[in-house]
Amino acid sequence: DVYKRQSNTLFRLLEVAKDEKLLAGTYLMLGTLNNKKQNYGGATRYYLKSLDLYKSLNFKDEIFNLKYNIGVNYYEQGDYKKSKSNFLEISRSMEKEDVTNIDYIFAQDYLSKIYLKEGKTDSVEFYSNQFVNLYKRNSEAEKKSIADLYKQINSKNLNDEISKSSSIQTNQLVLIIALLVVLVSITIYLLYQVRKKKHTEQKLNDLLLQVKNKALNEENPSKTTYTISNEKEAEIMNN
Repeated sequence: DVYKRQSNTLFRLLEVAKDEKLLAGTYLMLGTLNNKKQNYGGATRYYLKSLDLYKSLNFKDEIFNLKYNIGVNYYEQGDYKKSKSNFLEISRSMEKEDVTNIDYIFAQDYLSKIYLKEGKTDSVEFYSNQFVNLYKRNSEAEKKSIADLYKQINSKNLNDEISKSSSIQTNQLVLIIALLVVLVSITIYLLYQVRKKKHTEQKLNDLLLQVKNKALNEENPSKTTYTISNEKEAEIMNN
């Protein structure tokens, strides 16, 4: 068994190695071997030992890579809380150091998937867009490598997913515009009806005032009644 032979070789190396860099690399390889066997718990234990050593050596690239790998392992084990914590930590650290590599790019993809499981749609959209935007900044050769890894991780074609996302966003934009048009039309109609009602009420008030004034000028206003013809009322209401 190739895995067993490789593991035994690495264990013997651990017994004799004194150099921290060599020890860190050996633990890293043991973690990778366990990952290939999908023993994510065992892989994480070796990765954490390697991480401690690389931290003491201050090897930033190795630290970022190990934190990413540990985040992936937690995700595969279904421990999304620890996975998210790892990916958020390396994202903040890489942004602070102005580092943008493939680990940082795929950390955004994993974060979008974790937030999807949590039902936090705003965060899903943010990290999905972040992932796509970072992908688009790369050269064609680098894009191919990212797309191949994406297919390996997600069993989906990245360009198809980007096209699908763009189509959904376009449809959402069209729907929003249509709703705005309807809303504006309703608002204009309501404002017109309010103004028309006020205009009609003013005309009626003016006419009633005229009738009242005329009545006051008569000798026996109490014996005189005044009415507005149906035709006149209809004329006022239609204006």
